[in-house]
Amino acid sequence: MPQPLLNVIISNPHYESDVKLLPPKVVCPDGHSISFNKNPWMAWLWARWGQSIQIAKTHIGKSPFILTLTGDLIEGIHHRSDEIVAAKLVEHLAIAREALGELISMAHTVYVIKGTECHTNNLETVFAKDIGAGEAHDFIQYKLGGVLVDARHHMPTTGRLHLEASALSIVMANNRSNAVRAGHTPARIFLRGHRHLAGHYSDGEAMILCTGAWQGLTRHGRKVVPDAVPRPSMAILDARSTPKGHLPTLTHLVFNPPQSLCAHVVQN
Repeated sequence: MPQPLLNVIISNPHYESDVKLLPPKVVCPDGHSISFNKNPWMAWLWARWGQSIQIAKTHIGKSPFILTLTGDLIEGIHHRSDEIVAAKLVEHLAIAREALGELISMAHTVYVIKGTECHTNNLETVFAKDIGAGEAHDFIQYKLGGVLVDARHHMPTTGRLHLEASALSIVMANNRSNAVRAGHTPARIFLRGHRHLAGHYSDGEAMILCTGAWQGLTRHGRKVVPDAVPRPSMAILDARSTPKGHLPTLTHLVFNPPQSLCAHVVQN
C-alpha cells in the first residue's frame, strides 16, 4: 500500500465529560450501559460527529490516511470535578474506543498524542496499545507528502479572539527557530490541541492547525472563558493533488451549535 497522503486530525474529545461527545449507547466492561438519553447537547454533538465522519469518508474515498489524535482523549477525574458520566477510568477508555472505532478501523496509521496530565494521566498509552497503535507520544514528527509534520497537544490559550492568530503564529515561529538553532530540520506543518479553539494560520511556507474540542463548556470553562462558544471540528490535510514538498490543502470542518444549546434564551 502506498504511503498515506491524507491526514485526519482530531483533538480534545474529552470522553466521559457530561458535556462532551458520547455515543448513543456504550456497553462498559462490567456490562452496564451509558447513554446520553435526552441530553440535547450530547445529541447535537453526536449528530455532528457522524456528519464529520461521513464527509471525511467521502473526501478520503479508498485512499490510505493517517489519523492523528492530538491529546485529551478522555476527561479523567480531576480537581474534584463531578461533571462526568462515570467514575471508572476504564469506562472513559471504553467510550473513546466506541466513538473512534470506525475511524481507527479505516486508518492506515494512528498516532496518539498525550494530553494534559490531570485529564489523562498516562492512559493514552493504554489506549494506543489497545488499538494496536504502539506507544502514545508527548510529540511526534512524521512526513506527509514530503513535508515534516510536528504534532503535540499543548500550546498557549487566550480568552481574546482578536489575538488567537498571534498565539498560532508565535508557536509556529518559536518551534522553527528552536529547530534551526539546534541544527534540526524545522517542521512545516504543526498540529496542536489544548486550547479548544478551532483555527489555523499559514505564512505560505509553513502552517499550524488547532482543531476545536468535542466538548461543551464545563463549570471551569464558564469561569475562565465565560464568553466562549464551543465549536467542535475535524480537519483533513490532503497532499494527493499537491507537488511533493508543498503544503497540503486543508479542509476544516467546524460546527456552530445553535444558540439555544449555549444559553437559556427567554422567549419574550
